[in-house]
Amino acid sequence: MKKFTMLLSFVLVAVFAFGQDQDELRRVHAQREALLQKELQQSQSVRQIKDLNHLPTRAIECMPEATYSNPPVDFETGTNSSVDAGYRVAHRVEGFDSPISAIRIFGIQALFSGGWSPANGVDPLNFEVKFYNDNGGTVGSEITAAAQTVALNHVNTGETFATSYIVYHWDFVPESPITGLPSTFWVSFANTDANAWFLWIDQPGGLGSGMQYTEDDGTWDYTDYGCGICLVPQLAEPEAPEAPTSFRAVPADLGVVYADIFWTNPSKTVAGDELTELTSVSLFLSGEEDPIYVNDSPVIGGEDTFAFTGTDVGMYTFSIYGTNSAGDGLTAGLSVWLGPDAPAAPTNVLLTGVSGGGHITWTAPNKGVHGGYIDPAETRYKLVRMPGAVVVAEDLEETEYTDIFNPSIGNYHYTVTASNEIGEGGTGTSNIALLGAEGILLYEPFTGITAGQLPAGWTVDGLGASNWSVQSSNYAGGTAPELRLYWSPSFNGVSRLVTHTFGTDGREELRLKFRQYLSNFSVTGQTLAVQAAFDNGDWVDVWTHTVTGSLPAQLVEVYFDVPAGASTMKICFKYEGDVYQINNWNIDDVILEPVVDNDLVAVSLAGSATPTVGMEFVYTVTVNNAGTATQNDYSVKLMKAGGVELASVAGEPIEFTETQQYQLTWIPAEEDEGPMSIYGFVDFEDDEVQGNNQTALKPIVVQPEGTVVATIGEGD
Repeated sequence: MKKFTMLLSFVLVAVFAFGQDQDELRRVHAQREALLQKELQQSQSVRQIKDLNHLPTRAIECMPEATYSNPPVDFETGTNSSVDAGYRVAHRVEGFDSPISAIRIFGIQALFSGGWSPANGVDPLNFEVKFYNDNGGTVGSEITAAAQTVALNHVNTGETFATSYIVYHWDFVPESPITGLPSTFWVSFANTDANAWFLWIDQPGGLGSGMQYTEDDGTWDYTDYGCGICLVPQLAEPEAPEAPTSFRAVPADLGVVYADIFWTNPSKTVAGDELTELTSVSLFLSGEEDPIYVNDSPVIGGEDTFAFTGTDVGMYTFSIYGTNSAGDGLTAGLSVWLGPDAPAAPTNVLLTGVSGGGHITWTAPNKGVHGGYIDPAETRYKLVRMPGAVVVAEDLEETEYTDIFNPSIGNYHYTVTASNEIGEGGTGTSNIALLGAEGILLYEPFTGITAGQLPAGWTVDGLGASNWSVQSSNYAGGTAPELRLYWSPSFNGVSRLVTHTFGTDGREELRLKFRQYLSNFSVTGQTLAVQAAFDNGDWVDVWTHTVTGSLPAQLVEVYFDVPAGASTMKICFKYEGDVYQINNWNIDDVILEPVVDNDLVAVSLAGSATPTVGMEFVYTVTVNNAGTATQNDYSVKLMKAGGVELASVAGEPIEFTETQQYQLTWIPAEEDEGPMSIYGFVDFEDDEVQGNNQTALKPIVVQPEGTVVATIGEGD
């Protein structure tokens, strides 16, 4: 009995101590959460702020009269929409056919100076309100007649964003209803104040979509979700006429500035009863105070038409309504382009890799960017390679092009902009393709992926759907951005981040390389792993690690076999355990390549970024033998972008897995002066994986002769 009592006492003490330990752990973790949230806010891009601890079903509402209702009850992101900061956000509205009598928007006020800080309480904010046509799901041309500039006072919703930002709403009530908008349009609110920036908060899974305009590069990019917004239609007396229906314009052929306008007069009241009185129907041209046409004896429910002749080529916006003794009725509106138009965006833009570059094809537009007339035979195209915004061709007549530029391994895409004598029109964007990587099966440096997103085709399987994302950091030892598994929101179990499916190319043995970093919190024993699945089969382990503490930035390299006959595969990064017990797992530079006999890799290039004309400079190229055979018949070269050789040395014998460094001397000539890019290259004719024979491009600026460049601090 004594033994039992002692044992029970031990258990009670242990449980009590465990409870105390857990209380202390939670307290420390709460402090850590606050610190991490602060660090997160400071590290966020100036483009947006993320609220990772968002809570669902907040008490945020639209006006009762709103018929387009998208209140941000589960917001995650505040996206910068400040003219002072160089950004503008727009929200896509679809199927709203009424004039707008009021708009409510939701957001926060903040400023960015190396990190975000609240700017709560600044009032009023001065907004530019703009409307745009829809261009195939993207922001199109501006509907300038509807633009307004207003000063609005905020209203506190009682909710907060990321702990310290107050969520406000602003109500915009124009002096007269906004008419003449198409059924699908984009609306933008951007403030012009310098002492507080407006960040429009989103509604995941809600109505519409969002895009953000960046002034520096003049491009619109999609945001994560649509914006928090409510629209109230024009209101009228119940017995007033409903809006005319079938309101449409038919432009003249061959780009003449003329249109026949058709409509059906109202037959119902606003309340939905049969209309018994209709005294007039008035047609307006936007910007004109008086109607351009009035029918003083309209037939209820009758057809009517008006022949309109414009003066200049451009977008014309019309509105129309009926009137009776109860007052003016509801308004219908439309916009139409009259005259010759710039071409719409090319479609079906497809990039495929070819030796030394990429081949791009597209389908020519058959109408204008505003829906107007074009002559397809006059359409020309400009082709731009991304990243880098390199113009590779202009004034093209064909709908295909081969761009040979000996690419450094990477993910590339192209834009194709159509134009004619009217001007530049729409732009189509190709798929992203891996170029310069012959023989490589998977390459993902996470470059160009928006913070908070995942690479195209990558998905989360199991728990932790919101824990995986790309972040603007480089803890794993590569170059920002990188992939991150974050500890919040917490889960306990298995979470896999799965790549897209790709072909095995008939390979028998593969090598996986990736960079990683782990910041552990307290408890150990969790499992990190990489797994592979072939032909949609079961997951098999490729690499595993049991957590015993934090891991410094490191490069992981692992070899594994491909099952006989397997034609497709995918890999995943797996976490198993309580994610609460880590801070973050960071991953970068994921490369999957075949193991062959002959494979030399150009690993890196180091040297001065500011060489001087006429002076001797030494650059170091690091080479690794990733093939199983010893090699000695190869050379190592210093190259200028575009395939121009600057220096070359003969290679020394190098064994499997061995790494060597080669010094190459270069004296820049006068014609080299200015900015350029160089790279290291392994010239090995028998190489079975040519895609890794070139280092990443190194930007340099060649200084004029006689310039002395002093390096302060550390350099390469």
